[in-house]
Amino acid sequence: MLGVLGQLERVERDAGLGAERLDEGLRLETVRTGERPEEPEMDGRLAARPALHPRDVGRLRARGAGERSRDEERRDDERGACGGSRRHRSERVGRAPAAATRPLRCERRARTMERTRIPKLPHPDEVMGVLARAASVLRPRARNTCDRLGVYEGLPLAKMFPAPRRVPDVERRTRWRIRGIESEDLVFPSQHEPLEPAFAEYYRARRRRIHTVYARRIRPAACSERPRLLYIHGYMQPETLLEELALLATMAGTLGMEVVQLQPPYHGRRRPRSSRLDGELFWTADLVRSVESLRQTLLDARTLLAWMRAESPRQPVGIAGLSLGGALAATLTCIEPGFAFSAPLIAHMDLGALVAHAPVLGAMRADLARFGWTLRDFRRFTERIGWGELRAVIPPERIHLFAAKDDRFFHPADVRAMWRRWERPKIRWYPGSHMGFLPHLPDAIARLGRFADALPAPA
Repeated sequence: MLGVLGQLERVERDAGLGAERLDEGLRLETVRTGERPEEPEMDGRLAARPALHPRDVGRLRARGAGERSRDEERRDDERGACGGSRRHRSERVGRAPAAATRPLRCERRARTMERTRIPKLPHPDEVMGVLARAASVLRPRARNTCDRLGVYEGLPLAKMFPAPRRVPDVERRTRWRIRGIESEDLVFPSQHEPLEPAFAEYYRARRRRIHTVYARRIRPAACSERPRLLYIHGYMQPETLLEELALLATMAGTLGMEVVQLQPPYHGRRRPRSSRLDGELFWTADLVRSVESLRQTLLDARTLLAWMRAESPRQPVGIAGLSLGGALAATLTCIEPGFAFSAPLIAHMDLGALVAHAPVLGAMRADLARFGWTLRDFRRFTERIGWGELRAVIPPERIHLFAAKDDRFFHPADVRAMWRRWERPKIRWYPGSHMGFLPHLPDAIARLGRFADALPAPA
């Protein structure tokens, strides 16, 4: 009697398990189709179902003896539903596979992985923008000079961006010599004359440090017959010994060329004493000072080029720059035909797009808005001074562009637009962001060297 009661108890327990699975099937069908199927009438715990045959009772007893834990079965179900190598549980126990539940199990697994996924890191260019906005708290407040910009509008190109009046007298100062590489300082007075009267008075009386041009020349041994490179560094980049040894000396050694780095106004030794950070005054919402900074840098570069060509007429000189220096190099490509080749790195020359997009110029955008200027107003101003009409005066076969595919300072679409305007010169795209370009710089320098070596001597 006890044996019969035990069998009946096991049958009732297995039947209850079947009812629970029936409930689970109904829930899955509801999720899959959006409609709940009709449920069988339930009486207490068990549904009204046919009596089990003794053969079925034996089968259930055998299965109960070797039944695995529900957690293990669930893991097997997920492996089978998501393409695993194990057989589905339903195949092991003789039931038809519940194919309709597989997408749902995969969806549950995806939701679990989504909850445990590592959060997405911020974009490196945006991080630099946050740091620049924090540093902008220390800079002097920009003055509103928007009402004095009319002096620049409608000028001929030769007056807006003049050529040097004469070859300067350059003072050379030897800094060091290491393993066949020599470092020199080149110093000469700037020939810049501001156009805006109020700024001209301010410039002459209170900003004497930027009247002097400083450049650094790195000369490898046995490069007297090689081309030379005039290089302009990036925005707010200080003049440090680390930069000199790690970047300039490496660049000169890789290229086998003399490299001369120009220091733009408000950077390095040209930084005014009132400025706390290198370059913070170069490009701001004080548009008169920004335009004059741009004009002075272009003139200083052309003056240095004139001296380099006069010093060694048989050695051609190319122009290159990184980031802001690349934008200046691109501008020189449009106004100075004396360069033998041009290589702007991760840059374009669309000033309106640069002000609109660059994360580090957030303070400038905020100040312009405070002055009542929109980004469209700024772009219209650049058009009125003839900026959009500039085209490359160096042949496209002597231009090599380098760009980053995820650059948020100089957007790839704007780089492509400049590339098309310049008749599609050679261009090399690198993966990553503007700030992530540094690991690719050695490859870019090597490619620049091969490009310059393959060029025929200029006529």
